Amino acid sequence: MKVISKNLFFRSVSVEDSDFIYDLRTSRGQFINNHNYTREINKNYISESVIKESKGIEYYFVISDSRENIGVVRIYNINTNQKSFTWGSWIILDGKSPIYPIVSAVMVYAYAFDYLGMDKSLFDVRNENFKVKSFHEKTGAKYLKKDEKDTFYSFDKIDYEILRKKYQKYIGEIKFL
Repeated sequence: MKVISKNLFFRSVSVEDSDFIYDLRTSRGQFINNHNYTREINKNYISESVIKESKGIEYYFVISDSRENIGVVRIYNINTNQKSFTWGSWIILDGKSPIYPIVSAVMVYAYAFDYLGMDKSLFDVRNENFKVKSFHEKTGAKYLKKDEKDTFYSFDKIDYEILRKKYQKYIGEIKFL
């Protein structure tokens, strides 16, 4: 699967991406569960993700610009009855365009809302991840609750439509191939 915008594209992960993803998770994934995480565990996880995608259970994407792979993101906990999903494991390399986070977030929402037909995103962010919590709050996510580890948010299709319109000039047309 590919998701393409003006400046970025997503492609489904493959086992060949395992070293890139492992290095990204261990160097930049401080808020992702990496306890006892090894290259072997990562490779097996990616193999399982490919199978899950073929069944429509989960989607794991490598994010790229015109020059290189710059990050990863996942869509999971897809509930077709409630038309809801979760997204996360979102990492973008440092030093990339400051517009990439917003573009990649809109692309995630476009895929889930427009392509998969979902109505709501339910997700959590580690309490100490102030930068990402601020990002989600500024883009329209609604605070639901907080526990000792995470802050929980919701983001509806209407929120997505507002966000996409606001940043349309940076995003352009989004295609699903």
